[in-house]
Amino acid sequence: MQDWRGIPRPLAAGVEIGVIAGDRGVGTGPLLFGLPKPNDGIVAVAETQLAGATDSLTLHVAHSEMLFSKACARQVAAFLATGRFLHEGDERP
Repeated sequence: MQDWRGIPRPLAAGVEIGVIAGDRGVGTGPLLFGLPKPNDGIVAVAETQLAGATDSLTLHVAHSEMLFSKACARQVAAFLATGRFLHEGDERP
């Protein structure tokens, strides 16, 4: 498998990119494929690192749980409103 992180992709100037990773590795992915920890059951947290990202955050959710997570939705809303995620110690909007 080709490592997509090795492919150069210049980011457009002024574009804010936020990356949310999960660390609740449930399911068969970690067992069948030896996914490195921490992971969300499908993607390793290390795979989500993106040079040039404006902000990043790891939540305690599995991959498919991100779609239904109130915490994830709150973080997406915060990023869209401010260009930053809410980190521990930040005030909630």
